[in-house]
Amino acid sequence: MYRNDLGAILNEHIRDNEAFIKICDKIGFLVVDISPFPLHAMDTVINYRKLTKEHYRQLVSATIPSFFNSKIKAIAEKKSKNIQTFFRYARVKNNFEDLISPMLIDHQIIETKRDIAYISKRGGGIDREKLGRIIYINERLKKG
Repeated sequence: MYRNDLGAILNEHIRDNEAFIKICDKIGFLVVDISPFPLHAMDTVINYRKLTKEHYRQLVSATIPSFFNSKIKAIAEKKSKNIQTFFRYARVKNNFEDLISPMLIDHQIIETKRDIAYISKRGGGIDREKLGRIIYINERLKKG
């Protein structure tokens, strides 16, 4: 998630990561990475782009009960009524939706796996219109 994408959607310059986090908090936006070691390729031994699809799935599958589930459990205790869920990439949705959806359903984050959208666009990057609609809907619902 890049701050310039969110800044473009909100029509606001986000100067640094600290400002990005404050804006995310203000609008109720939480990013949860399914990867157990969500660090930049230069900062970690694991480079997810170099893993085969099968190895990446094995890694996520092995760590999802302890890593992802604990985060979802904590979120579920504090979630709002109008929570919106989505995948950053359609390929991640296609590869991991079956692993993630049951936990989200168990913790009443979503009702069915169809409730999870994705915000990527063909050719790469975030579809700012899709993300903007999600943020707008969430803001509208918060206001009543």
